[in-house]
Amino acid sequence: MSKLLRANFARLLKSRLFWLGTFFMAALGTYFPIQNYNIMQKEERTISPDGAFFMFALIIPLILSVFCGFFIGTEYSDGTMRNKFIVGGRRITVYMANFLICTAAAFIISAAYAVPYLICGIPLLGTFNADISHIIVIMLCVLAVTEVFTAIFTLIATLIPNKANGAVSCILMGLALFISGIYGGLYIRSSLAADNLSETKREICEFLYDFLPGCQLIQLCNMNAVHPLRMFLYSVFIASAATVIGILTFRKKDLK
Repeated sequence: MSKLLRANFARLLKSRLFWLGTFFMAALGTYFPIQNYNIMQKEERTISPDGAFFMFALIIPLILSVFCGFFIGTEYSDGTMRNKFIVGGRRITVYMANFLICTAAAFIISAAYAVPYLICGIPLLGTFNADISHIIVIMLCVLAVTEVFTAIFTLIATLIPNKANGAVSCILMGLALFISGIYGGLYIRSSLAADNLSETKREICEFLYDFLPGCQLIQLCNMNAVHPLRMFLYSVFIASAATVIGILTFRKKDLK
């Protein structure tokens, strides 16, 4: 495992997509607080750094869908995947090494947004209105739901040996989860606001609102998650289930 992780990490550092995503997120993390500061000066009103700090939660799944699809797909197109098995690599080890390196990439790209945002945002906009404990809880939930997307994209990219097809499938899945989260979240919130909603339907809506990764993103981005612990546990469950399914399927897959 350690050799595979070192090899994957070396390939990660050479990945143009990884650096492109990292620099893009760093640019956004710098842009948002500066833009809010300009608005604050122009309109003479206060804007706290809370508003856009977790904006990366909405963007990171789209970046990961592209990165994971091409990063893992390249192993098939370059013959790296087959070479790993020739030298005695086990399928579960190969799968987990790819999953862990994609996870590392996701966390690094997320940090590329958060660090510049804090460096620029706090001097320009002041301190956060929310308690530090609340910010930490939301951040843990964001990292957990990021793991969900990483697990799903790793599964798709690993089980589709064609690089182009795997990448397109990951991107389509990312868009589907993103769009369903926005519109599904709006629909569920409007349903929960209705006075005539039965108790059973209300419980179902609350479950879906906390369970679906796309709906979680909306809540976390706005820092208004009502059940953060529940969301965190749901994310751990989905990520674990996707990883187990991916490993079991990959072990039986015929690699030509």
